[in-house]
Amino acid sequence: MKVGGWSQARYQRHAEQYHLHHAKEVIDTLGGVVRAEGIESIILAGDEKTVIPLLREQMPKELVEKVIDVLSLGIDTPEHELVEDSLNAFRQHDTVTDQQKVERLLNEYRADDLGVGGVVETLAAASNGQVEEMLITNAPANLEFDEAEVKKILAAYTVDGVVPLEIDRRIIADELIRRAEQLSAARVSFIEDVSLLEPIGGVGAFLRYRITEESAAPFEETERENRR
Repeated sequence: MKVGGWSQARYQRHAEQYHLHHAKEVIDTLGGVVRAEGIESIILAGDEKTVIPLLREQMPKELVEKVIDVLSLGIDTPEHELVEDSLNAFRQHDTVTDQQKVERLLNEYRADDLGVGGVVETLAAASNGQVEEMLITNAPANLEFDEAEVKKILAAYTVDGVVPLEIDRRIIADELIRRAEQLSAARVSFIEDVSLLEPIGGVGAFLRYRITEESAAPFEETERENRR
């Protein structure tokens, strides 16, 4: 081998080792941020022929499963373009995810399985500690409910027996979220497309366990009406 060829091969091996080492550092840092911040979605950006494959090779399974999109961008891409493209990718992913979640919830609800729909039933389940994840419209003004039935739930699960004389959609939205998080330790997902949850009044929830006959009795008639 000529000296020039030997030097070129040695340089190539050195460059490959450098890129591999850098990729490992990037993935280690990413893993730490994901764990610390509880991040659920990752977007990779870079050259799809060189950078992206190298990063994927170093990613553990738990990170690979969080990758929702790959953007083919050069190193000289302006920051504002990177941010804009990333936000668009997140929005597109969220739209698809929201549709899938709502469809699954509606199936559970209509099958009378591990799902409830509507403000009354969801509020009761959240107060009971049954909710695993609540899906709620991103616009409280779109919540639909029977005020008298909601007041019954608030009265049944209040500590001091005091029920607000007047309630509005914003108050109920806040109460749904508070009870889901504090009394059920549940995840709360906000659905951007308000039309998705319209069939059940703007809110519903996946349950950890089914409502018992005793706890469901006051709300059975309302549930039957909603499913018609």
